[in-house]
Amino acid sequence: MKIKGIEVSGHFIMLCKNCNAVIAQCRCRDLNKPKIYAICDNCEKKETVKELKDELTQGEKLLVEYFREITGSFYTAFFNAALKADMYNLSRLEVGFPEEIHAVKRYKLEDDYWKSIESKYENL
Repeated sequence: MKIKGIEVSGHFIMLCKNCNAVIAQCRCRDLNKPKIYAICDNCEKKETVKELKDELTQGEKLLVEYFREITGSFYTAFFNAALKADMYNLSRLEVGFPEEIHAVKRYKLEDDYWKSIESKYENL
């Protein structure tokens, strides 16, 4: 029988190699069952979410395009204002444009942020 793409038979216990959760096991009570490792469904979901987080958000994409001067007139004016705005006015803009303002805040506060989003943009 196959579980998680791994052929198993006889006595076994299948554990998640990330969180050590029991994925499957035989029905016997033997405490010395051979251990087989795979990744549980929860950890697979977390890995998928992690991979998605590595992609550019729409706000980050627009910010890079703003600095490359290829956005339209609306986003050019928007980012001009956002980059000059204080935190109070940024929070007001964030109500309508959460992704864009999140990108602006990170650009203003994090040293390596620009390099990371620019390299991600290059790989699109």
